[in-house]
Amino acid sequence: MALSNWATLAVDHKGNAISGVFVSKRKALLGIRVEFYKNWIYVYDEKGWNKHSGYVKPCVMEIQEGDINYKGIRIKAVRGPKNGIYAVVIDGWKGDRGFRAMAGIGCYGWGENIIDDSEDGGWVGVEQEEEQFLFEQLEKWDMVGDKKEFKPNVLKKALQFNQGNMFFSRHIGTPLGASPVTK
Repeated sequence: MALSNWATLAVDHKGNAISGVFVSKRKALLGIRVEFYKNWIYVYDEKGWNKHSGYVKPCVMEIQEGDINYKGIRIKAVRGPKNGIYAVVIDGWKGDRGFRAMAGIGCYGWGENIIDDSEDGGWVGVEQEEEQFLFEQLEKWDMVGDKKEFKPNVLKKALQFNQGNMFFSRHIGTPLGASPVTK
């Protein structure tokens, strides 16, 4: 499959590996989507889009970093290792039946030596350093009260994938080819 330069890793609040796309399930916010793309995040909202927004429908914003609340969906994002974005997305309040969350990374996926596929170059995806940085941010942010949603083993089942492969998987149905974090 064709590779892009970007890797993604994402989990839901239960620690299940997900695609890096978060879709609100709350009735008032149906259709709002938050998605890792390269090393930034897009927020999509068909109902909230405006032709003067500067974005292609249904995109309403791009996030590089910050603490943003969009219609009750909270997004906290920072820049980190490998020119990456490290973020958490929260929809609802802890304890609510509809509470959902996503934590993830969008970062550069190539090793230091991109001229050949030697040990220090080629595709490496998300590595332990990036995974550790994300977990440290989750601990600092305390976004969901008592941190139980993002406990230490939350990233245990996390899978990373190449964003180019995600494109082909979505559009022509090829297998995604996700894998554990690179050791």
